[in-house]
Amino acid sequence: MKKIAVLLVLFIIIFPAWCQEIQNAHEHDTLTLEEAEILLKQELVRVPFLKEHRFVNSRLVIEPFIKTSFRMNVGIGNSNEIDIPLFNIGDTTLSISGSLLYANLIFTYNQRIKEWVSFYITTGLSLRVGADAGSLLLDGLNTLSETDIGWKLRLYHSKHDYLALRVGISNFVASYTNIYTLIQSITTSSSGLSLTENIPALQGDFGLHYALGIGSLLGLQLEVNYNYGDSFKKDRIINQFSFGGAFDLNFYPSTKVPVGFSAGYGYTTLPEITNVEDTQSNLYNLKLSYTGSPDLVIGVEITGNQNPLSFQILEGNESIEAFVINYSLGMVYYFN
Repeated sequence: MKKIAVLLVLFIIIFPAWCQEIQNAHEHDTLTLEEAEILLKQELVRVPFLKEHRFVNSRLVIEPFIKTSFRMNVGIGNSNEIDIPLFNIGDTTLSISGSLLYANLIFTYNQRIKEWVSFYITTGLSLRVGADAGSLLLDGLNTLSETDIGWKLRLYHSKHDYLALRVGISNFVASYTNIYTLIQSITTSSSGLSLTENIPALQGDFGLHYALGIGSLLGLQLEVNYNYGDSFKKDRIINQFSFGGAFDLNFYPSTKVPVGFSAGYGYTTLPEITNVEDTQSNLYNLKLSYTGSPDLVIGVEITGNQNPLSFQILEGNESIEAFVINYSLGMVYYFN
């Protein structure tokens, strides 16, 4: 993976220069009076703006716009009650029931270098822990820390739509604190007892991100992402694919009512805070936002997803499905 990491770093550093000549060819297009008025409004309104529509962002979709901005998202959630089988006694299966608690905190800073390119850095921490004695015993405490760096490059821009390419490197550290494994090691007199296992992973991150201003009221954002690199299982390489989309309604430009809504859907082949592979997860998101500010979007979100869970007691790559609901507060401030 060292060779892959070096190649990815070099690619991230030099790739923006490859696109400069193409971008320069489009920087001096002639504008009509109507287009000039729209651009003037965009200068006064720093929130992303296409065809008089101010976008309401969603935590499921990375916006394509080349802006200097700061994003924060903090959330908590819980799963439904799940039954974890322990062992069989005749025709009877003994199991433990319990639920899980989730929490996440993510910060992203995006710095615009030129009108067509920006640099971003993201850092975050996600957590999963058993909510009661049974689930705490079998699942313990799982955390995932993340640091991403990369470039966002504008590929196409008109008054209606916007397309950007994202290229970056993601560094993860997954930490599994498993009480059940420790107890099992003690009872079987196994050597090398360990309560916590830390697994680092380095991945290349590539994405296409698109936005469409349908009118002053309605907007659409879409994305496709691909990750390649280390797995959370040792000596394995993963190919992770995900896509997402979100429609949003913003009433402020046309009615001056500072309220916006967003409804999003996402799909991923490698859900967060899980060592289950070769599986998938569907995510659904609703957001209510305040949209009256020219440079700030803030709102509350609810996200639900079917999350595959793996426990030490389960054989092979067997997993249990849990439905997780996450409640979060999201904020984005735009500096330009």
